[in-house]
Amino acid sequence: MTTNLADLQNEIYSYDLWRQQSITSAKSYATSSSEKESLKSYDSSEKDPYFLVRSPAYFDSYDTNYLSQLLDDLSIIDEVYQAFNDETDTGPYETQFVNAAKNVAQKQFIIQQMCLTEDKYIIDLENFLFYYLEPIEHWICESSQNHDIFHKYSDVCSKQSLIDQFEITKDITKAQEVFYRGSKERLEMWGPTQFISDIFAEFYDKLSAYRRYVDNFPSVILTLDILYKRSTSFCKMIDECASKTQSTNLKDFFTYLKLPMQKFSQYEPYINQLVQATEAAHPDYRSLVKIQEKYTEIVKQMEQAIADRISHLRVLEVSRFIHDVPIHVSPTRRLYISGLLTKVDQSNPHSLTDTRTYFLYSDALIYCQKIKVTSHQDAITTTSPTKLHYKGSIRLKKAEIMPLSPKTVAKITSEVKKPFAFRIRKASLETKPTSEQRQNSIAATTPTVYGFEICTCEYFVEGGGAGLWSDNTIALHHNGSGSTKRVYTMRTRTEAEQNAWIGLLRRTINNLSIKK
Repeated sequence: MTTNLADLQNEIYSYDLWRQQSITSAKSYATSSSEKESLKSYDSSEKDPYFLVRSPAYFDSYDTNYLSQLLDDLSIIDEVYQAFNDETDTGPYETQFVNAAKNVAQKQFIIQQMCLTEDKYIIDLENFLFYYLEPIEHWICESSQNHDIFHKYSDVCSKQSLIDQFEITKDITKAQEVFYRGSKERLEMWGPTQFISDIFAEFYDKLSAYRRYVDNFPSVILTLDILYKRSTSFCKMIDECASKTQSTNLKDFFTYLKLPMQKFSQYEPYINQLVQATEAAHPDYRSLVKIQEKYTEIVKQMEQAIADRISHLRVLEVSRFIHDVPIHVSPTRRLYISGLLTKVDQSNPHSLTDTRTYFLYSDALIYCQKIKVTSHQDAITTTSPTKLHYKGSIRLKKAEIMPLSPKTVAKITSEVKKPFAFRIRKASLETKPTSEQRQNSIAATTPTVYGFEICTCEYFVEGGGAGLWSDNTIALHHNGSGSTKRVYTMRTRTEAEQNAWIGLLRRTINNLSIKK
């Protein structure tokens, strides 16, 4: 290639964008999207197994031979590198090219990781279709008895919603396969001038399948709930599908159902990273920025609906493994949060025996059987069994939520008094600690306590319900029918869990207060 070097150098000087600081020297770097579902489902089971990124420091230790090759590739482009070598002071430009080479390596690594996750995701979609959706479609068309169920509960049980979900999932799978092949082909011929924005632009046009999946989902949940309750043949068929997935170490039905919705928001972080790893003068930069804006907008539009659908699905999921649960699936009910909480007994605040699994819905708070624990750490790490037994609920209407009071914290953290015992000491060998040393020792050994208090307003009738009262109960009316205020003190493991429960409990109470 022949080029007038002087004209080329003047053209490059006109682009101030080449002088901008490289991403690799930035102080901060966005590595992933936040799990915005933490407040609705704070059981830490929603971590994405696919999403993996590396910090810029990773590329500082990148293969030096590979970086050298990238530098050579950059130097070939229009002989720019040679033009800068003719200058007497080449230091800044050398640094710029080194950063550009690192950004090319970083961009390639992002695409590599994305292709790995796409490959796994496509396999999951294919397993979902093969192990669950295809058998469900066959079951729908199998016998007249199945048609009778759909006809009898036609107001909430829709055969078409399941058929549509099957077809939509196939459309999503096809779109993902095209996106994966295109990304893989670009990766195989990767270089400093490679484009990738057009692959994301083509994929963006097919995201309508995800919107249809989300829109159809409420009808699917209500339909599945009726089939689980009213059709033994459907339950038998699903159990057979589940046994096949368990034998092959695959995901369960409910995990597959929410997988597309969880995956949807993961493309925006990838594009954000690619934009940051692309030099501003690169021909692909402006196109990436434009498509980045589109992905940000569609994720923002779909974010609330996806969160709502997942919390709706969790109501169905929980109803399948809690015996005698009085809370059932409805068009409006959602499950906000679940997890282990320890109820504090005011007469014995150090006790951890009353640790249960709690479930907070949009209109109720229930708890299941106690978990046997011997320490607070055991209470936190004990996992719930596959099947739970419903034990009771806490009335939230007109209730008040507040963090633990200093008085309650003091009771929980105070030392347990030990039986008096004589001890012989040798004064010559022991030194009495100072007051400051004693305070520091107490501060170092005092555990941090997190939790909240629920002050409820409960109604009773004379001659009944007295057995439910505890020493925390304050009776407002002593004779006849009336109401009481009862305080429940709950412990959590972390401050984040404490804040999540408090925020969602207040949200639930507000929902109940506006209902007639």
